[in-house]
Amino acid sequence: MSETEMTCAGRRGGVWEAIASALLPGLGQLMKGEPRKAVAVFVIWLACGISLLRHLPLLGTLVAVVGGVTWLYAVIDALATRPAK
Repeated sequence: MSETEMTCAGRRGGVWEAIASALLPGLGQLMKGEPRKAVAVFVIWLACGISLLRHLPLLGTLVAVVGGVTWLYAVIDALATRPAK
């Protein structure tokens, strides 16, 4: 298999994990066999969500940005990394 084919196969292999992480941050990492990373991503995302729901007035924008960046990281990481062996 050529390098290009392997790269494309690797990208296709992470699509379902990326979709899972888009629905629930950390789920794609869990599907790829990275439970510690999955828990870390989920906890950060959940903490940001809870903070937003509690309407922290001074930190609201910062918390929203951190939560959004965490969500985006989870999706990209699930798509880009290979499953753990």
